[in-house]
Amino acid sequence: MKRKLISAVIIAAFLLVSLILINNQYKEYENPPVLNIYCDDIMIKLNGSAFSWSYEKLFGRENYEASLVHPLDMKHGEPLFYTYGDAVELSFESQPDEITEARCWPKSAVGDTSAEGTSIDIRDGAIAPPAEGMIYEIIAKWTENKYYSGTARYVFYIEP
Repeated sequence: MKRKLISAVIIAAFLLVSLILINNQYKEYENPPVLNIYCDDIMIKLNGSAFSWSYEKLFGRENYEASLVHPLDMKHGEPLFYTYGDAVELSFESQPDEITEARCWPKSAVGDTSAEGTSIDIRDGAIAPPAEGMIYEIIAKWTENKYYSGTARYVFYIEP
């Protein structure tokens, strides 16, 4: 009787540890992929500032949303970078299926949420460095991954 009890406890412990380990494998999908921004020898990792996200868990799918203020209502103290090179490179840790929007505003527009952003081109994963201090917004969408999907917004400020 004692052996059966010990065996049952060991099996239960093994199953519990297995479930915890399996569930932890999905942790990397809980948040949108990081956007790496490179300029010269500097690299910054940027998390999405607003998103609608869904990811796979052991017992189903988790959905959530995080929303922040307009990019021009955000506090922009020090710039993310001072640019010196010919391009600012953008690289997601997991490439999105689509960049739905890429735009910028001059720093002088901070506080004016009615200001129109200027569309920017992302060519070969890079944007041209700004001629003046600029606030950038990149909106990316992931749909083709079986472990996660959603949309994320990345906002950053760069000075020349």
